[in-house]
Order: sequence, then structure tokens, then C-alpha cells
Amino acid sequence: MTQVNCSTEVRERTEIIISSDMISLYEKQFSRQEVAKELNISVRTLTRYLEFAIGLIPDLSVYVDEFGTLNRRRIDSCHVEYLREVTDLLKNFSKERVISILTRKYSPIEND
Repeated sequence: MTQVNCSTEVRERTEIIISSDMISLYEKQFSRQEVAKELNISVRTLTRYLEFAIGLIPDLSVYVDEFGTLNRRRIDSCHVEYLREVTDLLKNFSKERVISILTRKYSPIEND
């Protein structure tokens, strides 16, 4: 009986806790061509949308190098949703309105 209890305790202690960092290690990544196809836009349009969104959505800054130009990193699956949102907004609203919407939504500074 004691061995069963010990093994149960060990199992409980050694449960793997999956953090967001560990999940990101296994997150699927896509080429720009794959993302463009998924969003039904051209690769050139995707590049323009990505350049536009980087200044408004802080999570997308991983796609810019230290000189402010786009790097060649593959796009994480969680970031495809940001690009889908930008695509939908730009199809329905003016650029100025989209800037206002995204700034309000993703601004790191909370409004008083």
C-alpha cells in the first residue's frame, strides 16, 4: 500500500505544467505564402498589412529587425488571427478608422 501512495504522490508532483512559453515552442508556423492564401490576399498585400499592423499591435513586433525592416521569420499561428483582423478591418473601414480601432484595442496604456 505504501508504494502505491508514494507513486501517486510522485505522479502528482511531477505533473507537467505547460506554460505559454512551452506552448509557443510547439506552435505551428506558416510561410507568408501560406498565410496570404489563408486570408485570400496576395503576399504583397500581406506584407503591407504586416508592416501597417506592427506599429499598432505590439505582439507583431517580432517580425521586425533592429533596423525597422521586416525580417524573414515565419508567422506564428496565433499571429495569423491578428492579420485576419487587420485584413477584415481594412476591407470595411478607412485606414484612419482602423488605426483608431487597433490603437484603442491593443494600446498598452489603459484609458482612464
